[in-house]
Amino acid sequence: MEETGGQLLIDGYNFMWAMDWLNPVARLDFTRAKDLLVELMISYGKRESHWQEIVLVFDGHKSGFLYTKHEELEGLKIVFTGKDKNADKWIMDTVSRKGFAGCVVSSDHEIANHTMRTGNRVIMSKKFEIMVMEKLKSEYQLIYKLKTEARNFRKKNIKRR
Repeated sequence: MEETGGQLLIDGYNFMWAMDWLNPVARLDFTRAKDLLVELMISYGKRESHWQEIVLVFDGHKSGFLYTKHEELEGLKIVFTGKDKNADKWIMDTVSRKGFAGCVVSSDHEIANHTMRTGNRVIMSKKFEIMVMEKLKSEYQLIYKLKTEARNFRKKNIKRR
């Protein structure tokens, strides 16, 4: 069954660590891995029309943000939480708001349980990766480019060590 409708909140770092091809890049350079993830999600958002809004949420304190920062890139909303609230808390607070209807992507059990208690849906990160890759399978060039870039980045940085 395909999850549809409302807002899609993605636990950014949780999703990034779940991807076998991206988490090795994250171990070497969080910023580079985050940029690759953003590029992937922009492409997904352009091809996936049933979500009213797709929001990628990151712990902003890891990027040095004191306050929550909101960005939008090519239709993808990106939230970097401030030092006072991590991404998990931001997602749970958002899901708890009256009127929220949608789905959360995370394999974090606390987030998943909280989201289900509010009557909203959860997609585990690994399952969502499969859904994204299936949606983008016609975009072979993009997937090949991202995975090649990730592989080359890993090779280059492993040689430096």
